[in-house]
Amino acid sequence: MKNIKTLTFILTLFLLGCGGNTEKSESSKIQEELKKDLEKQEENGLSEEEEEEFDFVMPSALQITSIFSRHGSEFNKEYTNKLSNVNRYLSKETKLLNLGVYTSDLCYCVLNNQSQLSIEFLKAVKNISEDVGMAQIFSSGPIFERFEANIGNRDSIIFIMADLQEQTDLYVKRSDQEHLAMMIFAGAWAEGMYIGLQDAKNLEVGADIVPRVVEQMTLLGNLIKGLELQPTKNNELDKFISKYQDLKDYFENIEGVDLETFEYDLSKITNVHLEEIKNKVGEIRAEIVTVN
Repeated sequence: MKNIKTLTFILTLFLLGCGGNTEKSESSKIQEELKKDLEKQEENGLSEEEEEEFDFVMPSALQITSIFSRHGSEFNKEYTNKLSNVNRYLSKETKLLNLGVYTSDLCYCVLNNQSQLSIEFLKAVKNISEDVGMAQIFSSGPIFERFEANIGNRDSIIFIMADLQEQTDLYVKRSDQEHLAMMIFAGAWAEGMYIGLQDAKNLEVGADIVPRVVEQMTLLGNLIKGLELQPTKNNELDKFISKYQDLKDYFENIEGVDLETFEYDLSKITNVHLEEIKNKVGEIRAEIVTVN
């Protein structure tokens, strides 16, 4: 796997400064990128071996979290992973997944103006990054110092986080370890969805948040493919993959959902479906963050 892409933070920064229509536009851009990749793959008639070089288009942790950030619910620290867990994960797989989890928690804190907690979660991200051999992300510039100096200035903090994402992308690309980006994304996606679903006061058919939830579900195919292509895939990783696959299977078997074309009929998605999605996301998240 040579090219796992994250959509740029520029889109997210624009999203955060605008209203709900832009939120819909942002989700549409993600879907358009996914469709382009699918069409390119079909046009080129890629072989099974060539498909392993698939260009994964994935949003950043901040993009995922920001999609659910304007639905009126108050910040709740209980939705985040415990800071005391950061040094308790043993395998590289769980460390990378929880690096994504803590990154989403950091985004959640920043978007809700939780200054002190944001610093604590940035420390957690820094510690676990160093633990998986990605210390260069923070050594490439005074990211941590800039973060502390600008705490309380939400816009400045978001731009600093954009730099952090850029440094992460550069690191995995230069070290030819882009597969790590998918592991991190898988954790960030699970946490972002978990927080969004827990935080939603109106998780019911017709609510504005429902299309955002459904659109995020269309990322599961590429997410699972990226995990399957991990060069060190083992039984532990298979356990996580099976959880994501179970969620994908459930979603794509809902009447009116067609993941092949990224199309879905919201009128067919009931409150029962939404509650089951919420439960299955919670199971994935629990599998990732639980310390054995």
